[in-house]
Amino acid sequence: LFQNETFSFYGNADGWYFIGYRDNINHAYFGYITANAFPLTERELKISTCCFDSVSLVASTDTCLTDDPVFSQKCYKTLHSGTRIIGLSGWDASYIYAEVTIDGEPIRGFVPIADLALAER
Repeated sequence: LFQNETFSFYGNADGWYFIGYRDNINHAYFGYITANAFPLTERELKISTCCFDSVSLVASTDTCLTDDPVFSQKCYKTLHSGTRIIGLSGWDASYIYAEVTIDGEPIRGFVPIADLALAER
């Protein structure tokens, strides 16, 4: 993001703001910026806290992780059937905001709800 660029603010957690922005009409991105980049009042911080959950899920079929559930739904990481996923938050009726560990690294993005099942413990 560049200074004075417009973005959507979805909440804050642990010194980071969860935001969404567009690079053009065809692609929307979601990510984090440091809280220092965008000052909020104490009142705004209290009413805009992200409420992430931790739900154990599993891919019930081969699926994709996307950073754009709004426009392109472009796959940036294939998740194979059986991949364990942590559901962090619902996004809309179609996607879950999730975290998955691949090659030892946690990656966050959006996964289609239809491709997920609750993981058995």
